[in-house]
Amino acid sequence: VLPGDGRRVPPSGHRAGGDVEIPGGAGQPGTVRGQDDGDDHRRGHAERLMGMINAVFDQVGCTYKNLTSVAVCVGPGSFTGIRVALATATGLSIALGIPVVGVTALQALAFNGAEKIERWRARPKSTDGEAEADNLRVISVIDAHRGDVYMQTYSSDLSPLDLPRQISVHAAFEEVRLLKDLGV
Repeated sequence: VLPGDGRRVPPSGHRAGGDVEIPGGAGQPGTVRGQDDGDDHRRGHAERLMGMINAVFDQVGCTYKNLTSVAVCVGPGSFTGIRVALATATGLSIALGIPVVGVTALQALAFNGAEKIERWRARPKSTDGEAEADNLRVISVIDAHRGDVYMQTYSSDLSPLDLPRQISVHAAFEEVRLLKDLGV
């Protein structure tokens, strides 16, 4: 979390290239890409992470001293990647004297969905019976492989409405269909 303007750097989930979305960051909305040293993909998570973090800081014009907390993805995701991220976050926390906040990949996705709901709320209202923004849901879904997904549903204010779970793709579609039939 960056002080002052309240910009949050949500975890990037599983996107290649180390994308970090910073709403309103560096004077412009959008995505900041942490470069991973070009095409040297032989190096692992640990060897690339700090360079990617430094590249993001360079792009948004801040330093480690600007941080007031460290958010770290706690899964679901690559076991090795999560271990490296947790170790890095813990090291930064100790070195900088700031707290670490664990965020699931599903929560990070919901954060992005909430921004879309805010834009939807700000649009001109129509009279064709659209659902009210308070009834909207954010459904985070991540591929768990082998025909399953990780899924969690949130209200428009990002309160979790259920627990994160691993279910079949078919069951996920059925849940979404049921919510749609209920008008939410």
